Amino acid sequence: MNMKPSVQAAVKNGELLNKKIIARCQEVDDTIKAITLAYDQPVSEKCSFVISFVGRFKTGKSSLINALIGTEILPTKATTATSVVTRVFYGKIPKCWLRTKDTDQEISIEEGKDIILTYKVTDVQNPVEVIFELPIPWIKGNIELRDTPGMDDSSQDGKLETIALNALRDTDLCICVYDASTMISEKERERTQAIHKMMSGNLVYAVNCTNRLNSIESVNQVEQLAESFFGALHYSIPGMGKYYLMCSAPKMTELDGFDKWLQNFVSQKNLPMLNKVRKKTGNGQVVFYREEFSVEASNYVEQIKQQIIYLSGMHEEVLRQMQRANTQAAQAEVAEFNRRVSNLENVFTEITSSFIGKIQECKNKGNDYEDSTKSVTQEYFVERYKSIIGNYGSYFSKNDVQFIRQAFQSVSFPGLHKKSVKATSGEKNGWTIAGTVIGTIIAPGVGSVIGAALGRGIGASDTIVDDSVDNTMSFIRNTIVPLMKRTINSRISTVNREIKNKGNRECHSGLETLISETISIQRMLSQY
Repeated sequence: MNMKPSVQAAVKNGELLNKKIIARCQEVDDTIKAITLAYDQPVSEKCSFVISFVGRFKTGKSSLINALIGTEILPTKATTATSVVTRVFYGKIPKCWLRTKDTDQEISIEEGKDIILTYKVTDVQNPVEVIFELPIPWIKGNIELRDTPGMDDSSQDGKLETIALNALRDTDLCICVYDASTMISEKERERTQAIHKMMSGNLVYAVNCTNRLNSIESVNQVEQLAESFFGALHYSIPGMGKYYLMCSAPKMTELDGFDKWLQNFVSQKNLPMLNKVRKKTGNGQVVFYREEFSVEASNYVEQIKQQIIYLSGMHEEVLRQMQRANTQAAQAEVAEFNRRVSNLENVFTEITSSFIGKIQECKNKGNDYEDSTKSVTQEYFVERYKSIIGNYGSYFSKNDVQFIRQAFQSVSFPGLHKKSVKATSGEKNGWTIAGTVIGTIIAPGVGSVIGAALGRGIGASDTIVDDSVDNTMSFIRNTIVPLMKRTINSRISTVNREIKNKGNRECHSGLETLISETISIQRMLSQY
């Protein structure tokens, strides 16, 4: 089974998933760094203290801001919900700006109001903003008031709530606005708890529209409900967690002291407190953002876990196949190598048997017989070895002849060699008869006796025979050739082991790096 296409597909899919997760984690890390950096900046003219008003649509957020700044700048039509983020800064002369993803454009105040009422959301992540500069003394210098789209408005598919919550990403203090007559839905409870965590408890509650309550009993019930719900949440900074029962409707405005509290809270003399609130909110933003991503990270962890299981299983199967193939290949290679060297014995016999003539030549050269024989023999074996080395395939080099030279270096060759050969009985009898015959011819009578004695004397003497060549050949057969055989057989055994070890050599499926990277990503996700 060819698993290569499956491995390639697994690597491609795995790398795509890993890149996606890494990019997302990098985006989260960059966002956290940006949040931390932004909230580390002290409140100043260049870095305003942001107060955002959030709540369901038709809870009077815009009319509340108008009441706080003392001018009907924000449109408050009962039939229309705000669709943009509206920002109010101090300015000596009333001005209006339209901010989009790409540009800032100055427009008339009336045009700004019209955009607030008619704009339809197209880009949730880069919403249109209408910015007013107004001569409001108490926000001068370092305060921004921010009106957000109404939540729970189904007219634009939930986009407005996303925009409103995103507007809190760089908010320092949040004013949660409620409709007293519908306080407080389960969804509002959940949303308030989430915003409380996001803002690290830096919230103030405006229970608005009390004009819609028709009895003192209703007012008391709202107060009890507000006390019970808002009071159960934790607040670490004085002034946070307060709630105010109010009416921000024009000509019916009663803010329950909220306006005075807010103006006093953001005054220049309270700047250390503003910085404290900012720092605390920043910590909450980071924690909230990490927790928010943790849900997404959990999904990624599950995907990564499944990927590791899948890749590990494929990795093991590929290794099994490769190791099986390696073993089979090694077995075949050993068999082929052994076939090639199987005639080694015959080769050495043939080389040795054809060598006697060269030894005779060395003998005829005289006194340097031993050295010249050793040298000629060595070179002869080297050259013959080179000529047959092809039988060994690529496992021996034609230059790999050191073992031959070392074999000759380790022994001493015999020099010229003569031996005495005793006469045989046949030789003795033959010389006796020959001596008798010769003695009789030379000296009749006693000559035969003397001749016989002389013949026996000659026949009984030993003969000196020169066996240098035979002795050297015997030495080569009995000493040199066995030594070479042992050496080369040791080399063959080594080669056999090396070939067999190929069956156990390290295998790589091509998935190792991806598996390692995926495991690292799994660890990285654990921090979220």
